[in-house]
Amino acid sequence: MKIAEFLETNIFVKTDFSSPANLRRLNFTGVYALADPTGEIVYIGKAYSTTHTIKDRLNQYRQNTNTGNRGLHDVIAKDKGLVTQAEILDYIRTLTIYAFHHTDTEQAFICSASPKYNKEYKGVQNA
Repeated sequence: MKIAEFLETNIFVKTDFSSPANLRRLNFTGVYALADPTGEIVYIGKAYSTTHTIKDRLNQYRQNTNTGNRGLHDVIAKDKGLVTQAEILDYIRTLTIYAFHHTDTEQAFICSASPKYNKEYKGVQNA
């Protein structure tokens, strides 16, 4: 699913991984989508803890450590044929972030968008 289809009916904050200042805009809980440069949704996640915001979760993806980002990093590496963490982090920096203040929408969003990187975690079957 292209992100544009979902955005037509939802309020969101759009940013990217280019700087920590961009992620500071996401200091709230909810659902987020990562889209590749073509606009294809590649991953959907959530951050619902009062001590763990979308900003906190996405900062983990920018790190070259095992702080909760290994699953996504491993799937990206396998899909893109990337070997080093530097290559994976470079790819992640190309992704656009769409963050939503919604609660309990992750599964519905995943089912409607069928992002390729979620099927290994969530058991969602892509069309």
